[in-house]
Amino acid sequence: MSRVSLIRLGFAAVMAGFPASEAFALVAQQQTQVSAVAAKLLSRKEVVIRPSTVTASSKKFANRFDARTQFKIDSVSGAVRLITGDLAPALRSSSARDLVDVAINWVASHEDLLMVQPEDLTLVEDATLITDDVQFLRFNVSRAGTPVTDAVVNFRFKHGKLVQVLSRTFGEAIEDNRTSFVNATDAIERIASSASIQEQGQVLRVQQISKGYKLVRVNKALASIDGQLLAVQSDAATGDIFEVRDTRHYAEGNAHGSVFPRTYYQSQTLDSAMINMEVLAGATPVKTGLDGKFSFTGTIAPKISTVKGSNINVRTSTGTAVSRTATETSGVWDLNLNVTAEKDQAQVHTYHHLNLMVQKAKKYISSPWMDRVLTANVNLGQTCNAYWNGSSVNFFSAGGGCGNTGLISDVMYHEWGHGLDENTGGIDDGAYSEGFGDILSMIMTNDSRLGPGFRSNGGIVRDMEPDMIYPKDRGEVHAEGLIIGGTFWDLFKTLSAKHGAEKANDLVSAITFKTIFTATNYTDVYDAALVVNDNDSDTSTRAPDFCDINAAFTAHGLATKASDCQ
Repeated sequence: MSRVSLIRLGFAAVMAGFPASEAFALVAQQQTQVSAVAAKLLSRKEVVIRPSTVTASSKKFANRFDARTQFKIDSVSGAVRLITGDLAPALRSSSARDLVDVAINWVASHEDLLMVQPEDLTLVEDATLITDDVQFLRFNVSRAGTPVTDAVVNFRFKHGKLVQVLSRTFGEAIEDNRTSFVNATDAIERIASSASIQEQGQVLRVQQISKGYKLVRVNKALASIDGQLLAVQSDAATGDIFEVRDTRHYAEGNAHGSVFPRTYYQSQTLDSAMINMEVLAGATPVKTGLDGKFSFTGTIAPKISTVKGSNINVRTSTGTAVSRTATETSGVWDLNLNVTAEKDQAQVHTYHHLNLMVQKAKKYISSPWMDRVLTANVNLGQTCNAYWNGSSVNFFSAGGGCGNTGLISDVMYHEWGHGLDENTGGIDDGAYSEGFGDILSMIMTNDSRLGPGFRSNGGIVRDMEPDMIYPKDRGEVHAEGLIIGGTFWDLFKTLSAKHGAEKANDLVSAITFKTIFTATNYTDVYDAALVVNDNDSDTSTRAPDFCDINAAFTAHGLATKASDCQ
């Protein structure tokens, strides 16, 4: 389920009327930052279904699949959850249309196995990934026309050959046939009588019971409570609050500027190219290249009135927007953004490092979101946090024992990750979303530590080095995210010893960016990672780094150790 995006839901005007909140931020929200009423609702937390699986004998399916095909079934209900093998012939063309045709036809041929019909599937276009080696499709599931929020079917292709199907249709779940009804407004007002409520229709949610699963019909609503904007789901039959999430996820001319290599703390600035920056040359805007250089015609000195470009638009909440006019030396115009004041540095530093993040991601994936202009708000009049709010990344000023988060690149990479998450189909799992942001920081820095300098004394936000293990270390989403974050850090260390740090980073980055399209819970990542790491479409052979991946995920409780791996 995607984090609630007010732009997507048409509530941009509503958002403008509510002060910032920092849940789903870089760190857990302080109790003092929310009202008692909002805190009471937020105590309901999010509901994430992570079905556990066991390996099933292929003999049961011998009449329809190759003997080498592997199966994982739900340990509670027995439903098939994952199928790996040569599931369909390789396509000559891996166009989205051809891939969708294969997927739909495959469902039609195996309705009894997946317990879903093609007409109940809706392609998640934002979660479609087509690269030279892997192609991923994600379909959302409905039951009798009502979306089942927790249900999904993923198709994973390798070189155009269907090699893996993740089936989480919950077709076996008992239907919700209750006839009583309590609307969202009445349900929320039981707890928050002063809330301003916008109802958003119904969906079905999945709940685990002793021998399987049942469906619960819930009403969705946005509730404004004391400056907090919350996404609330309430049981449609009883009015009981089912789930609450915060709507925000709380870092010829030449353009160059001063940025910190990573963080302001105990660091000196470097002169770096300002890439993809919009420069006004007379009345005509021009764009700098990846080397910071630009060309234009005319004799009017090029200038900027704010730090923005084709990917990033930086806005400062306090202080003054950085503006500069180029100077000419020997026929070359020099647009120099070497600034020294903290609030100016935050603007230039944020612009530079968010662009680096975008360029890194584009090496592995494509997404329409990455080609749009992302607003980055810096120098906000708050301290000790940062957040993604559905449309922008937001960084706080220094104070309260914390540094300016607009001067800490790790923080920016993390918050940008929430944006990528939301715009590639959406992660259902808050802990995975937080862990994913931490992993992005790791692959940009080759460091397990997130955010040196977050505290004014140099203290960090989190460290992925300690081994957090599923399921015993489940809990608050930022802490629980260290389970998958630590898994990727261990994998990076192992692959570095095997291949060297540069190759290891490339391998881990490919897994990080590509699995986000097809894994909605962090317990889904292992199987998808093996598909990404595989170097052919022959499912009878293992991925080149199978044992390393297996060891890393096993160490964190996310896989079963392969008996033939050392």
